[in-house]
Amino acid sequence: MLALSDPAWALLQGPYGSSQYVPEMLKQLQAGYDGEIADTLYWEELYHQNTLYTCTFAAVPYLVDIALSSSDISIRADIYNICGIFEAKNVNPLHSKVPLEFARDQVELDAGLAEYIYEQYQQAIVRLTELTEEMVLYAKDHEGNVGKRYVLAAAAAFQGYRCVAFMLQSFDTGDEYTLDCPHCGTPLYIWPVEHSDVLVAYDKDPVNSNSLVPYSIQSGSLDHKGSNLQWLYQYAQKIEENNLLAHLPYLNGWLNCPVCNAPISIWDELMKTANGVRKHTA
Repeated sequence: MLALSDPAWALLQGPYGSSQYVPEMLKQLQAGYDGEIADTLYWEELYHQNTLYTCTFAAVPYLVDIALSSSDISIRADIYNICGIFEAKNVNPLHSKVPLEFARDQVELDAGLAEYIYEQYQQAIVRLTELTEEMVLYAKDHEGNVGKRYVLAAAAAFQGYRCVAFMLQSFDTGDEYTLDCPHCGTPLYIWPVEHSDVLVAYDKDPVNSNSLVPYSIQSGSLDHKGSNLQWLYQYAQKIEENNLLAHLPYLNGWLNCPVCNAPISIWDELMKTANGVRKHTA
C-alpha cells in the first residue's frame, strides 16, 4: 500500500484538489472507526458527487485492512458496501494498469507508482470477496430490502458485474426502473402494478401523469447458466430479497415499445443504461 507518510498523497487528487488530508483521516479510522469521520472521508474526499478520484484507489486498501481486522460486523458491512459503490463506478477496463482518472486529473506521478496504487486497489477488492458470504447472511437477518440490495450490489461489483451493481444502486428501492427504447428513444418507466409483484411499462412518468395505459411485459426465464442475471438470481435467493426475486423475471423480459412497437429486451437495456451513466459521470 502507499505509505500514509508518502509525499505522493499531496499529488493524488480528490474533489477539492490535493488529497493531502486523506492519510490523516485513514489514521483516525485505524485508531478507532468513527462513523462521522468515515462518512466525511467517503462522501467528501473519495466519492464526492458520484465521482472516483486517484486518492480513492490509494485509500481503499487501508479501508479493506480495517474491515478485515475488525471484530465488529457493522464496520465490516459499512466498508464492504462503500467499496462496492466505488467498484460499481469503476469504468477502467479489466486489465488496466493505470486508471483513467490519473490522466483525467493530470496527476504528475511516476507511472510505476500509479500502477502500484491501482494494483493494490485491485488486490484489496479481491480480498473483500472473502466477506461476501458473511455479508449476505448478515443482511438476510438484519437488513430490509434496500439494505439487501446494497449488499447484492457490492457482491456483484466484486464479482466483476459492475453494471449489475450500478443498476441495483441506482434503483435501490425497486419500485421503478427507467430506460429508453433503443429504436426510437422513447423514455419508458417500469413500475409494479399496485398491490402486486407484476411489472408493467408506461411511456410517461406515472408520478406526473394520471390515467396512463400500462403496457404488459412478457416475463423471461432465469435459468441462463453463467450469466450475470443467473448470478443475481442465486444471490437474491440467498439474501432473501423477495421484492427483487419477484421482479427479476420481468426485468429479464420483453415488451413492445408503445410508440414504435419494436421489441425491447429490458435487461439488456438496463445494463446498457447503467454502463452509459457510469461512463458519462466518470
